[in-house]
Amino acid sequence: MVGALWGAVTGDVATSLKIAVFFELFWLDNIPAGTYIPPHILAPTFAALALTTSFAFTEARQVMVILLACLPLARIGAWMDSSLRQWHNRGHNKLIGWARKGKAGDQLPQ
Repeated sequence: MVGALWGAVTGDVATSLKIAVFFELFWLDNIPAGTYIPPHILAPTFAALALTTSFAFTEARQVMVILLACLPLARIGAWMDSSLRQWHNRGHNKLIGWARKGKAGDQLPQ
């Protein structure tokens, strides 16, 4: 969907769709069952689309360099998501601890 919208706005539908499909299929087999944070697909897709549009790249060799350069953004996005979830979990656990042992006049610890 991102590739189609980007292509509709910029006018380069073919290249935009190819980039979006590349990132979608690249991470498709990397999603196991269970609690797992998959790689962030939108970050590298948007970065690659923006770079290919701004440099007006359409050839496969040129686009491939950008695709490879943007791949680490997927792992960085997953790491950021994991960090945010851990931060929320700490806050939730703190709230639960306060609620279980707190009294009516207690204030939530800062």
